[in-house]
Amino acid sequence: MAFTFAVFCYALFKHRSKVFQQFSHVGRLGVAGGIILGLTNITYIVAITNTTVANTLFTVSLIPFISASLAFLLIKERIPMTTVLAMFVALLGIIVMFRGSIVQGQLFGNLMALITAFLFSTFAVLIRINKKIEMLPSLIIGGMVSLLVALVVTQIKLEASLHDILLCFVLGGALSGFANTVFTLATRYVAAGEATFYMFIEFALGPFWVWLFVYEKPSNTTLYGGLIIFSALLTKVIADSRKVI
Repeated sequence: MAFTFAVFCYALFKHRSKVFQQFSHVGRLGVAGGIILGLTNITYIVAITNTTVANTLFTVSLIPFISASLAFLLIKERIPMTTVLAMFVALLGIIVMFRGSIVQGQLFGNLMALITAFLFSTFAVLIRINKKIEMLPSLIIGGMVSLLVALVVTQIKLEASLHDILLCFVLGGALSGFANTVFTLATRYVAAGEATFYMFIEFALGPFWVWLFVYEKPSNTTLYGGLIIFSALLTKVIADSRKVI
């Protein structure tokens, strides 16, 4: 609910009285994208509660590769070789980070994580197909889909403390709402594979935030893996900046 509210507020601020007209502009692809995004949020929660965090994040880190492949197959969108190389280096960093943490046997959770990766990649490609149209309404539709499924599953018995509700607003409204809005806007101008490539930052910074706020010290392999990821990102940014110059 917080996610939907935050995105709607931004859309209202941007489009004023024409905000509801934007829903008709996105068309069938926009509606499909919203439904897919809503399902993505659900499968991610199911995945992370049925397998380890390491398994989930490692599988979800395949999103840039899946996005690039789908974009190439569906809309013939190519990405620079520098990005491809940076992706593989970043994936190596992911492997180093989660080495020894990835376990077998939790098939259902792992499958949900893989479905999450495919669904989000599909959403990114749909934005690229519809890149001339602002797809913010798709985020609102996605939030509503997630909310409706949650209400059905919990039989409208959402019991949570005030502390947890406030955290949900911080996560859903401020963090997830902002991140998804920026991603949706950026993907109109950047190839799907490149846009999702920067998601590696999330995997690299995750252990750092836990260390900073929960005082859970990451292992040396986690720090080394994060360093590899940032090295790949920095190398790509430097390479791209030289092209611009």
